[in-house]
Amino acid sequence: MVECVFNYIKNLVIIVFFFLMIRRPPETKLSSSSAASDVYKRQKVDSPYHSTIAHGYLTLSMLPYLWNQIIQVNNLKMMINYGMDKMKFGQAVLSGQSIRLVTTLHSLTNLRGVAKAEIKFAIEIKDQPKKALEGIAVFLYYFN
Repeated sequence: MVECVFNYIKNLVIIVFFFLMIRRPPETKLSSSSAASDVYKRQKVDSPYHSTIAHGYLTLSMLPYLWNQIIQVNNLKMMINYGMDKMKFGQAVLSGQSIRLVTTLHSLTNLRGVAKAEIKFAIEIKDQPKKALEGIAVFLYYFN
């Protein structure tokens, strides 16, 4: 059993725990002839941020892209995104701000030949004390 778990750890290569991948979220573009442009401008002025923000789910959608930049898994047959635990949106990302993904291995368990990895993640905003998003991602890994 212990040898089996060590084989999964060997196959599940999480090379970098603290990789600082800085990306900018895409900006929303609305044309001036758009019917929604007046509402958009009003929301921008009425917003407490006084700027365009990336919606929380847009920040969440950046997670798989950043994830693939820092994690490599060898001898993988299939991976299942099992879900998210304790996910929390902390602060809005303003348009033009840089973000980075920071990850750590929270736990790794053997479920009868399947590796269940719980990886704690945080999307941080450059020069900001609060995180934009944090939580625990749970994956099931099936190896060859």
